[in-house]
This record gives sequence, structure tokens and C-alpha cells, in this order.
Amino acid sequence: MTKTITGSIHITDLAAQTKGLYIGGCSASAITSIDVRTWNDNVKNNLITLNLDDTNFVNPPDISKLVNLERLSISGDIKTGVMTSLPDITLLTALKFFNVSQQPGITTLPSGYFDTNVLLEEIVMNGNSFAALPDDIFKYNVNLKVLDLGGNRITVASLKSSLLEINVKLTHFDLSDNSLVVNQANPLLTSLFEKNVKLSNVYLQGNNIAFLSHFQFQHNLLLSKLDMTGDQNDFRSLTTCPTNYYRTQIFMPSIESGKNF
Repeated sequence: MTKTITGSIHITDLAAQTKGLYIGGCSASAITSIDVRTWNDNVKNNLITLNLDDTNFVNPPDISKLVNLERLSISGDIKTGVMTSLPDITLLTALKFFNVSQQPGITTLPSGYFDTNVLLEEIVMNGNSFAALPDDIFKYNVNLKVLDLGGNRITVASLKSSLLEINVKLTHFDLSDNSLVVNQANPLLTSLFEKNVKLSNVYLQGNNIAFLSHFQFQHNLLLSKLDMTGDQNDFRSLTTCPTNYYRTQIFMPSIESGKNF
């Protein structure tokens, strides 16, 4: 029988050599906090992986002492996730994987939040409620390869040309199921992916996109997957297309066939 843990937990017997702590699944759904005393002097220096998925934290856990942490995951439930702010990761300079997802109460991504996490390779923040992104939020994340911001409320206004210009190693970019409204009057900047020459997978499904420039991905020669599915995208209803724009319900067949619609 699986036992459900309720309330705050304080783990008192973690071995000094513990490298990973995994708390998740149904048994974690009633955990509301983790006592900072869990991170004793030995554990805090050795812990590399911390997985707190499926928990029901009201406030983000204090993990500031885990200075050697490389992987952090705090994914809640899109229906019951109640965190309203992000954990302090300023001192986690070894962090390579960051996942805070399915927390619809989190509406703001503070400017400078990732400034000290220069080793980050993957950022997963889907299913939150971000409506905007600071222009320079990823300016120090030169090693970033995967950026998943699907399922938020991000608009085209947040997608400035400077947003991804430093992330030259980026291969996967996900803005699916957001609040993007893209048309002739409100275009997506053609310079958005200009520096991301290693980009191979882009997910923009579930938005409201009518047109994309013919030059949108001219620098992304490794691009192999573009997902533009979903009923909200306007391609099917269009009968005319402006010069130098793509229009198709399956997005850009020209990448494979050389055709320009």
C-alpha cells in the first residue's frame, strides 16, 4: 500500500553521500513543504539531483544551501499546483537542468532570475502563467540547449530580438499553447532565431498564427521539426497570402519541398 505523506517533511537520516533525492507520485501530493534542516552539512555539499515533483508546495522550498545541485525539478499539477513564486537559485551555480512546471499561480519570471546559472542546459517552465518575458532573461545562459515555455500566456510582445541572441547552442524551443497572435499587423520578428544556428525543433502549436515571414528561419539550416498544429492557428481559413509570407495549416512544407505558399 502506498502511504501518502501529509504536510511538512523533515528527513533526518539522509546519508552524507546522498547524491539524489526523489520525492514524487501520489504519495507526494499532500506534501506542502520540506524542512530546511533536511539539508544537513554533509548532504548539502553532495546532493546533485533534487526531484520534488507532484508535491503541493505553497511556497517554494529553500534550497539555497544546495550549492552543488545540478538537476532541480519541482513540477506540480496544472489543476492543483499552488506555488506563486519561484525558488531562489542564485547560489546554485552548478545547475544544468531546471524544471518548475504546472504551477499556474506563478505569473512572473523576474528579470535576472537565471543570471548566475551559466551552466544551465535545459529550462522547462511549461504550464505556468507567464504573460511576459524580460528581454534579457537568458543573457548569461550560453550553454542553453532546451527551452520549454509551453502552456503559458506569453504574447508576441515578449519575443524581442535580444531574447535568444546569446543562446547559440539552442536546439529545442517550445512556445506551444501560449497567447501568440501573429498576423500582418502583429508579426513575429524575423530576427528572433537569427543566432540559433543549431536549432532543430520548434513547437508553436496551439497559438493563433496566420502568417510567418518567408525569412523566419533562414539562418536555421538544421531545422527538422516545426509543429504548428491546433485549431487556433488560422491557416485553414486564409485564401490569400502576402508576398514573402508562408501560409499553410501544416506550417512550412518549403523546408522539405522548396515550395513557397
